[in-house]
Amino acid sequence: MHRVKPISFVTVAVAAFLVVAVGIGGAEASLKDSMLVVDTVVNMAYDEGENTVAPSMAMAGDTVKVEMYVKGGGGQKAVGLDAQFGAALGEMMIPDAAWQIVGASTIFPLELKVGPHAVQVAALPSADIPANGYIGTVHIVGAADAPEGASFYVKSAVIALATGSADSLDVSAAIVVVAAPTGPSVMGMGDALMAGNMVQIPADESVQITVGLEDVMSDTPSVSWTVAEEGEGTLSILDKEGMMLELDEQMMLMDAPSEIVLKVTGGSLLVTVKATVDGHETEAVTFAFSQLNPAELASFDGAMQENQVVLNWSTVSQTNNAGWRILRSVDGETFEAVGDFVQGAGTSDALMNYSFEDKNLPGVEKVYYRLEQVDLDGSISKSNVIEVLLGARMPLPTEFAVNVYPNPFNPSTTISYELPEGAPVSVVIYDVLGQQVRHLISQFNSAGRYSVQWDARDNQGRGVASGVYIAKVDAGTATLSQKMLLLK
Repeated sequence: MHRVKPISFVTVAVAAFLVVAVGIGGAEASLKDSMLVVDTVVNMAYDEGENTVAPSMAMAGDTVKVEMYVKGGGGQKAVGLDAQFGAALGEMMIPDAAWQIVGASTIFPLELKVGPHAVQVAALPSADIPANGYIGTVHIVGAADAPEGASFYVKSAVIALATGSADSLDVSAAIVVVAAPTGPSVMGMGDALMAGNMVQIPADESVQITVGLEDVMSDTPSVSWTVAEEGEGTLSILDKEGMMLELDEQMMLMDAPSEIVLKVTGGSLLVTVKATVDGHETEAVTFAFSQLNPAELASFDGAMQENQVVLNWSTVSQTNNAGWRILRSVDGETFEAVGDFVQGAGTSDALMNYSFEDKNLPGVEKVYYRLEQVDLDGSISKSNVIEVLLGARMPLPTEFAVNVYPNPFNPSTTISYELPEGAPVSVVIYDVLGQQVRHLISQFNSAGRYSVQWDARDNQGRGVASGVYIAKVDAGTATLSQKMLLLK
């Protein structure tokens, strides 16, 4: 069972229903603002100190059992409970129709009422809260798949004690987060080769990749595979003993082993793999087998400076690099070459820096650029596309500003920033827990308007999960942050 820290953006609401407590004597007691914590029933008991957990799957028709505990409530006599539940994905609410409470069990012996999204109990006589604080289990079922990063949470909870008090509980940590479903993963490959699920192979050579399943709960899972391919290479699928496996007409591999081997020879090929395990379909993973790029880009960005766009890029290595052609577009679709050919450095393992000034700009507010790297043998490879804001020949910015677009995004977004004066700039992506995900740039920029893209990958090149992320831009002593929502 995976455990995660509480999500800070879940809103705590005041309970709409207050259980009427009946005083039956005893010493004064109160659980006001005591913390309500939750756990899920996945063959594990409640772990004191952990209060937010993630089930391994939450698909349509699955039931998630959520145990509720009142920290420090052990030994108290209680006569009632009202718990209201909600569901969200990031900062967006999940519609009530997509899930409902279908049952519950509590320590209270009488009058349990279960609504679609609430549990209410009124009991007499009172019930003793066990030493571990357990007060009940709620059964939640989804009418639709709960995506990775979705959360079921307690919006409000009121507990009525035998002393006559009806106390609101602190529910800020009562959250169950849906983990990524079981999916294919690469086994036996080095991290460098698997950065971002991108494997590069030279022409007419091959590379072998073993794909396996992690966190399969069943000892004997039923496994099938769906494989799609696009490109000019030749794909072979083998088991771990090296025996060839045949796909059917629907590109399915039924009753298959939990590990398969993909082998690509020659050319370029995209291979998308998806598994079905015990009836649950995993997310697809795409592997890109391609010819090696003669030049490995370390960075590529551009900015408007004094009525011209200045492009800067650098490479960490080059092989037979004849040079660069700069392509520009006004719509992001159709590109044309601009300016003179920029000479390359042939073959080099040293860090190489290049720049280009585009002075003959079109009368639009935004332009797009990409690089065409030309090899000495005439072969061409293209870079990613960047955007540069022109405006109506805007003057230099008067204040530091940061913007993110599109937002929400998938698969990439652009972080733009404006500098009223030159400054050392860094752009870093963090998750909602404040942990660094990606360090995009660290460089000195003159006054002007700049942008950098984030492709939803971390510093190791791995794709990140859906959710809220924060782009932090530091420029000298100034700092600005923008929230971003990744939806997959």
